[in-house]
Amino acid sequence: MGAIDPTKRKAIRDALLEHAASGRFPTYGQLGEPLEIHPRWPLWKLYLDDIAMEELAFNDPKRHPDFTWIIRSSRTKLPSQMDFKQIPKPTTADWQWAAQKAQLAIDRYCPGAVNPYL
Repeated sequence: MGAIDPTKRKAIRDALLEHAASGRFPTYGQLGEPLEIHPRWPLWKLYLDDIAMEELAFNDPKRHPDFTWIIRSSRTKLPSQMDFKQIPKPTTADWQWAAQKAQLAIDRYCPGAVNPYL
């Protein structure tokens, strides 16, 4: 699919953390625009999976939650993928799962922020 550019990966990770710390849940366009990355960039999944796997490797979701759950589709208002799987048509269960995962990121990075998936 493509090799990961460490500089671009760091920029994406830093932008995600900045949004998480501010309690914002950006769309792909909102996250990508300042980084000059198109919302439909074909490598989003590769980079976000890599960032998520780094956090999950700590095996401590309270201290190292997968904060990639904060990025969401402008169409569905949910992450386009959950647990490394594409979610083209979210179900009620998907909304509930997203809310649980997002809450971990909120509790760690911006306690008290509103969870948009609730």
